[in-house]
Amino acid sequence: MLFWFLIIISAGALIVGTFMLTQATAGVGAVGVACYLAILARIVQPKRS
Repeated sequence: MLFWFLIIISAGALIVGTFMLTQATAGVGAVGVACYLAILARIVQPKRS
C-alpha cells in the first residue's frame, strides 16, 4: 500500500514539475522525465516477478 502511495506522490511531483518548466529548461526536463520513467520501471519490475 505504501509503495503505491509513494508512486502517486512522485507522479504528482513529476506533473507539477513539467508544468513549471520554461523553454530554456525543457531539454533538461525531458531528460529528467526519462530518468524518472527508467527508475520507476526498474523498481516495479522486481515486484511483478
